[in-house]
Amino acid sequence: MGKSTKLVSAIDVGSNTIRMIIAEIGESTGINIIDEVKKPIDIGKDTYNYGKISIETIKEACKILKNFKKLMLDYRVTEYRAVSTSGIRESANCDYVLEQIRISSGLSLEIINNAQERLLTYKAIEDYLPDFSNIKQAGVLIVDIGSGGVEVSLYYDSKLQFTEYVKIGSLRVMETLADLEKITLDFASVIEDYIESNIYILKDRIKPYNLSNFIGIGGEFTEIYKISKKTDKEKSIKFVSKENLTDLYKKIKQMNTYEVAQYMQISEKQAEMVLPTLVIFKKFVDLTQADGIYAPRVSLRHGILADMADNIYNTKRKEEFLNDILSSVAYLGRRYRIDDSHALHVREMAIKIFDKTKKIHELGSNDRFLLEIAALLHDIGKYINLNEHIEHSYSIIKAQDIMGISDSDLNIIAHTARFHNEENPKSIDSYQILPYENRIKISKLSSILKLCDAMDITHKRKIKSIDIKVKDTNLIITAHAKDDIPLEKWYFMKKADFFEDVTGYRPILKVKG
Repeated sequence: MGKSTKLVSAIDVGSNTIRMIIAEIGESTGINIIDEVKKPIDIGKDTYNYGKISIETIKEACKILKNFKKLMLDYRVTEYRAVSTSGIRESANCDYVLEQIRISSGLSLEIINNAQERLLTYKAIEDYLPDFSNIKQAGVLIVDIGSGGVEVSLYYDSKLQFTEYVKIGSLRVMETLADLEKITLDFASVIEDYIESNIYILKDRIKPYNLSNFIGIGGEFTEIYKISKKTDKEKSIKFVSKENLTDLYKKIKQMNTYEVAQYMQISEKQAEMVLPTLVIFKKFVDLTQADGIYAPRVSLRHGILADMADNIYNTKRKEEFLNDILSSVAYLGRRYRIDDSHALHVREMAIKIFDKTKKIHELGSNDRFLLEIAALLHDIGKYINLNEHIEHSYSIIKAQDIMGISDSDLNIIAHTARFHNEENPKSIDSYQILPYENRIKISKLSSILKLCDAMDITHKRKIKSIDIKVKDTNLIITAHAKDDIPLEKWYFMKKADFFEDVTGYRPILKVKG
């Protein structure tokens, strides 16, 4: 192994399978997979049926992960990331499961939400699908089927327009409709109606784009792709036509689970997921003009590897996906009719103050990114109520599913946006119960956001640009403005006290014509 490479592992504790990839990653060599292992598990079955994971399943998971850890030691893996999604996340005994796994295997398992899972999977597509950049430019719907839910994202003109998560994953659908399967002769139609009832609200958001491209990930689509008829050209671009997919669906819906397993040469556990996977893809493809589905055959664990490479080597892809997230945030703002010009101006000033005051706040690059998002969305609550918008901004942001943003970070964004006005964090219960580290971050970020919102309180961008200088214990902000700014100066003075309370530095606003 070269000096510039690292041996790493990615572990995905899924709802019905625990998987691990061991790979060598390098700045110039990319990702080279060395070994892959997987073991079946009933985590999702327990959670979706009974609300918690049984003792027997926990013990089995601990045993599997203990063996994975031994394999990692044998390979001399230097870094790892282990994640779990809805199967453990939605269980009533989630915390206890994580602790038993940690003690038994020595592995720290990270619970990620749907938004984080989506980002990781999309990062993998970049490596495994030829011409992905052109596909995003032309417009594409990406549907990622998990055991618990389906991630739906729409790119147009190379920009991420929106993302949504719907709880209709292949395993969840089968567990939900299990009783109906026993009493109906046309179970496929029952699944179709159930899927339709859960995605109807997305139709009006997808159809107007007239998308010509569709990417399918997850479920049992890897096995479906293998058995589908394909021309040599389709194989070269990892594509299966809508016509051939429809033909396969007609065959599969006439078979029982055993027959599907025999026909596709897969286990019966996998075979159970084939029909709901086909139905879900069919329903979403019908909302586009696509002739078929691109099948990059990537997974969450491939995305984990890509993300580890991004963070270790600070790749160009990392920056591109950060821009994707901001693009989706801007789309969210437009849905709630925010003042784009004001939001962008506040964001621009907030970033400038953040960058020039690093020695004062000692926050990191991720915190800067959270400030950008909070600045873009701070007035989103005005869509509901102009007079009490800060509480509504908090509630709307908390309810969002922003790609790549963890629950903890979303909480920081929501609180930062809430406190951009005159409200004092100390008076809010949701702030008081947060960990100390998060409370300090929120206070520092919101103290910056307060100043920037004050400098454009009229929403007229009277202040064209700002210069920042730290002198002694003063933060001197020189505003370049051609017009008088009495309201901005007055509001700035009101917000300055909080910044000084938090940082010990007094903000002073000077004006240059």
